[in-house]
Amino acid sequence: MLIVNADIAGRKCAVRFHETIEAVGQLQPSDGEAVYDAQGGRLLPGLHDHHIHLRAMAARRASLDLSKADIGAVQDLAEEIDGTGWIRVFGYHNDRHGELNRDVLDELCPARPIRVQHSSGKMWVLNSQAIAILGVTAKSHAGVEVEHGRVTGRLFRMDDWLGQRQRNETVDLESLMEELLRLGITSVTDTSFNNDRAAEAQLKNLKGPNGQPFEVHCMGDESLVGGGQLKVMLDEDRLPEREILRRKVVAAHMADRGVAFHCVSRIEMLIAMDCLKATGLHDADRIEHGAMIGAEMIPELASLGVPVVTQPGFLRDRGERFRREVSPSEFGDLYRYQSLLQAGICVVCSSDAPYGPVNPEVCVQAAATRLSDEEQPINVVEAVTAETARLSYLLDPSLGRMRRIEVGAVANLCLLSDGSPTQQAPLEVWLAGDAIVRPA
Repeated sequence: MLIVNADIAGRKCAVRFHETIEAVGQLQPSDGEAVYDAQGGRLLPGLHDHHIHLRAMAARRASLDLSKADIGAVQDLAEEIDGTGWIRVFGYHNDRHGELNRDVLDELCPARPIRVQHSSGKMWVLNSQAIAILGVTAKSHAGVEVEHGRVTGRLFRMDDWLGQRQRNETVDLESLMEELLRLGITSVTDTSFNNDRAAEAQLKNLKGPNGQPFEVHCMGDESLVGGGQLKVMLDEDRLPEREILRRKVVAAHMADRGVAFHCVSRIEMLIAMDCLKATGLHDADRIEHGAMIGAEMIPELASLGVPVVTQPGFLRDRGERFRREVSPSEFGDLYRYQSLLQAGICVVCSSDAPYGPVNPEVCVQAAATRLSDEEQPINVVEAVTAETARLSYLLDPSLGRMRRIEVGAVANLCLLSDGSPTQQAPLEVWLAGDAIVRPA
């Protein structure tokens, strides 16, 4: 296939490809060759989202979103859906919906097992039916909340435990691939901490809806064989002992694996930096989120040389909540970008979907405008150009090399129109809007 009239790095070019790119330059169609006219659109390598959770994204497609609904919507849903199976809910936040426990859920939904995820991703709340089905007891896990000897239904940081008990739950990953391809995303790094060897094998076998290649890099637990990072969930409420954490990081480094530290608070950042100072750095080590980085931390973070994989899309998605919840004295530390770049730190834009918006252009524009969900500016001195943020999606998964349209590269391509991905061309199929379009 031949793409003509494409803008590649400011030059009008043609690209010939099959599974890989075969030629780039001033090319003429061969006899019988399919030709697609890019009409001057910018052609890029397929975009890579460096922080995403595929199974959670797929599960949310079959779930109730409470983020903009009243808590009574849970009861309405239970009455509308026939059957006796599970009901899954996300987008719960105590500020909007009040405190939730098993008793509240039992009143709303007594006849169906239900699990509700807090918008932070840290907590699940179960009703009594769900507790009984899963066999949750006070001794099941350290994350089970117990009051007066009774399980409250609130489970903290127990995704791995829940996943083990719901292995048979099916999620539609195939249609998710189609959604990502339509956004120009042809590869991702799945950063779920509970990815084990079985999850890694499943994710690495994913394909697009027409068999297009879709590359998944996994981080997860100690069992992974693909070399992905060990994901360390630093949680301010349950921080690991310093020496235990250091030994875990050293073991990962000795196995030639990087470590990805989940850091959304100042304390979590300090713990991660302290650990890396003691253990030394692996080339694949990363800070995930970096949601709160104090100005005093920046020089030390720069000296460590560890990249920060951040998500400015959260500003657009939940900026007004940040304005309510973050102390004015710390507001300038929220999702830093420009100040980190100026200090020489590698900063990478990503989505954290489904917890943040998946559309790359939403994330890119949030990095550039720093506007909240109500169009209010948030710490605009940290704004970067849209092009700076967009280039993050062209970094390879190691963060060490910019992917380019060049001979021999895998032919996953993304055509931009008005700055946003509207068409994407892996192999011989273009995805345009909501329709699959084959070149004439």
